[in-house]
Amino acid sequence: MPSIPKLTSSAERVLSGFDIEKLEQSSNSICAITDDYRLVYFNRGWEQFARANQGEQVLSAWPPGRSVLEACSESVKELYSRAFRQVQATHRPWEHVYHCGSPALYRRFRMRVVQGRREGLIVVHSLIVERPYSGEDWEPKPPGEETYCDENGLIRQCADCRRVRRPGPEAIWDWVPDYVTAQPDRISHGLCEICLERFRRELGLF
Repeated sequence: MPSIPKLTSSAERVLSGFDIEKLEQSSNSICAITDDYRLVYFNRGWEQFARANQGEQVLSAWPPGRSVLEACSESVKELYSRAFRQVQATHRPWEHVYHCGSPALYRRFRMRVVQGRREGLIVVHSLIVERPYSGEDWEPKPPGEETYCDENGLIRQCADCRRVRRPGPEAIWDWVPDYVTAQPDRISHGLCEICLERFRRELGLF
């Protein structure tokens, strides 16, 4: 059995009272963050999911000590900041359901944020649906700069469901598997209208 990782003093304070061995054995992706949202711990499930989904660069780009909010676009950062502050103020868990599919699999996850016993937050990502895409899901579209680049040469992708917006007055978002497998260099992240509405509802903003 793999050994339990040595925790920093910051991680020990956030994870005080939690069974580290159970966290390490969990298939869920779990991380611990400080009161100012710096990453201080992630379990083996987090690492395994990243490596299975071409996310090795995430592991190297966000080592312990870095703020998890730095990974978010400005619009998404404000929503996550609000959610984290809400948990800290009320000590009540907050949940968010999101789509995180691969080019071949439709997947939905539940993100649950809970207050640490002494300080900080524990964030758990658990898989709730995984299956091949069907006719009821989004129809895959081919990539194409002529279809998705805006006037600034940017391709806009939803940070939650990862669909891509067609430039124009109508909000049309397409599922482009190739842009999930390998993101274009000039890509901008925000939230599509459906994901933004769900986010606001989960934060009680309606």
